[in-house]
Amino acid sequence: MKTRLQLILEDWEEVKENAARIASDLSQARDMLRIHDLFEKIDAWIKEKELMIQANDVGKDYEHCMTLQAKLDDVHSVNIIHSISMFYHFLRYN
Repeated sequence: MKTRLQLILEDWEEVKENAARIASDLSQARDMLRIHDLFEKIDAWIKEKELMIQANDVGKDYEHCMTLQAKLDDVHSVNIIHSISMFYHFLRYN
């Protein structure tokens, strides 16, 4: 017959196992949320660039062309490219 302490210890081990499982599930859910967020950002970025291309604005003069180029090479683009790179490394090493 098990003592009360043994029963408590068994219950405690079960609680620790459940906590570890839940922590793992939450970690996976967090990673999936990050991936979803990244895809949303990438999708919005692509749509923005597609709209710029569909406008068929090729520039009227040099300054206008430089303005268009600056819009295409904006800081947000660098962040998206960095995010894509980080996602690639995440997939590669996980």
